[in-house]
Amino acid sequence: MSSIPHFRKVQHLPLEEQFMWQDRNRLALYAAMEASMRPVSVLDRLDVYSSPHTALRELFFVQNESGPDSILCQRLPDGRVLEASLLVSGVVAAVNMMPFTRSEQIELGTSWSTPGNQSIAIVGFDHSSFILATEAIANIRAMAQTHCPIGFKAEPCEITLHDQTAIIAQTPLGTARHKVAPGKEQLPHSPFADPCGVMARWCTREDLVPLESNHVDTYRATPTNSGKYDYFRMTGEKVRYGEVVQLELGFQIIPQNGWLTMNIDLRSVSVVDSTCVSRLRNRIHAHTPTTTPPSELGIQPTIIRKPRNAYIIASVERAKRAQEGRHHHDKAARVETSKARTLRDALIFGRSPDEAAS
Repeated sequence: MSSIPHFRKVQHLPLEEQFMWQDRNRLALYAAMEASMRPVSVLDRLDVYSSPHTALRELFFVQNESGPDSILCQRLPDGRVLEASLLVSGVVAAVNMMPFTRSEQIELGTSWSTPGNQSIAIVGFDHSSFILATEAIANIRAMAQTHCPIGFKAEPCEITLHDQTAIIAQTPLGTARHKVAPGKEQLPHSPFADPCGVMARWCTREDLVPLESNHVDTYRATPTNSGKYDYFRMTGEKVRYGEVVQLELGFQIIPQNGWLTMNIDLRSVSVVDSTCVSRLRNRIHAHTPTTTPPSELGIQPTIIRKPRNAYIIASVERAKRAQEGRHHHDKAARVETSKARTLRDALIFGRSPDEAAS
């Protein structure tokens, strides 16, 4: 298995990150990443272009006929050029993608994304092919700077998340109306992607038009006996932290704040493996609730209030029972289970034992 030995210190990282760095889980992530890239053609892999010679021979930027941006393209043997869509596999470190259920999701600006975008950040947990992919991005950025020698701002397309280099990609939710070419067909998002109308309201407010280039397709990849994958479109499901995904990326030089900068365009996301995230949450897909949570329907959920010091109250009660010589386990204390639960509910939810029993 192609990887760098694990010598990292992870004690200072969040617990979920420490969990992912455990050998069992890290090797499972590596296996899923490698399996997803195995059927991919060599020149469609992003990590192949970590070689400057290969990148310069196969790739170059072409000025877009219908706008001020330039698009990364591949040279075909017959002399034609093809828009480049390069594939990379990694683990989701942060994500802000449809379906959106509240406006804050698209208005939130973070250190790795801008408002009004679907965005994702993936990491490689020191896998060698992911490290090569980050080197390939550096080569492509150098090519972009050569293509635009004046006015180009070489901002990095990678950031550091919890001591790891993360590749970020984002796609705007809509195109400004004045930039839409005449006759360009609008392509509204489906009800599955926009169940609460958040996206539609955003486009109306910002005067944006959803085009085909503003869509990010999401799939769930299922391995076949032949070693390849069948892809099934995800309808209403979210891409989650810790899942192994395969991203289809495009590269563009776009004007931004008076400068020219390179953007990694998110084209599609395929969820390849969810094993580690299922372990992380101590559940499997069969445990997913069959009913739709109120928040997914845009309904304000009812909040169950409990005392701000509920944990302290419970701790004091446990200490009191220990001083009285009673074991804290229900069975050892010879307390009926129903009665124990009544006392627990009374402590945590601030109700009297009689109310809890009812």
